[in-house]
Amino acid sequence: MARILVVDDSRFQRVALEAFLKQAGHETVLAENGAVGLARVVSEQPDAILVDLDMPVLDGFAFLEGLRDLQVEIPAAVITGDSENGARERCSALGAADFLQKPITSEQLARTLATLLPEAGAD
Repeated sequence: MARILVVDDSRFQRVALEAFLKQAGHETVLAENGAVGLARVVSEQPDAILVDLDMPVLDGFAFLEGLRDLQVEIPAAVITGDSENGARERCSALGAADFLQKPITSEQLARTLATLLPEAGAD
């Protein structure tokens, strides 16, 4: 079982992702924006992160920059409705391990978890 941090300003998205993750046997930590998410990285020490790109307070780009500044090596996947290639490239340059386009399926999420947590057998 892994501890997964979900950072998304949409309560609906957080609850949906939490339900999937718990069903898959993972523990979840939730954050409603990037600033809260960075604080949870420090306090909760998650094994992996799922982060939305477009959020108030601190967006996904700034969150990824914050991870880099904290020098933590926690694999993160970006989940977004932004379809621009520039966003994908920028996230990758900031260290994102995967980039999922909304709406995502449970199969896509399972594959991403397997990428983020290969030793945990995340399928």
